[in-house]
Order: sequence, then structure tokens, then C-alpha cells
Amino acid sequence: MPDIGDLKGGTIEKWYKQPGDIIYRDDIICDIRTESFTFGMVTDDDFDSMMGKILVEEESGMVDPGTVIFTTFSEDKHHCDDGDKKDE
Repeated sequence: MPDIGDLKGGTIEKWYKQPGDIIYRDDIICDIRTESFTFGMVTDDDFDSMMGKILVEEESGMVDPGTVIFTTFSEDKHHCDDGDKKDE
């Protein structure tokens, strides 16, 4: 959960990405509802990644800032040290 100033947290309203989906820079990953507003959480990573596991389900309640809400992994995680792509 992103840390947004003085807000006390938020609720995941909707996931737009699901496990296995590719996440590109500026993609909206999910909507987060706070006491004041709803916003789309976007990635600003300089690399593409893949959505891993969703750790906080939609409408499951207030989540504190700094809480890990999902995992990702980069394409590099599929490569061996010698550069050969692993079969997964």
C-alpha cells in the first residue's frame, strides 16, 4: 500500500492486473479507496514485470500504508546466470 501523506490507509477496490499479467510502466494495477478519495495505483518502474501473487483481496478492509499488497517478478528472474532462459 503506497504511503500517501497523512492518510491512514486504504481499501483495494478493484484489481486490474491478475497473477501472470505483464505490468508495463504507467499501467494501473488496482484502485485504492481512502477516506478522502479513490485513485489508481500505477507502476513507475523502468522495467516490465509480471504480476505475482495478490496478497490483499478486493474489499477486504483497510490496509495500512507500507503493507505489501501484491508481488511481482521481472523477466530477469526467468534467466540463469549464463543468460539461458529457464523453462517454467
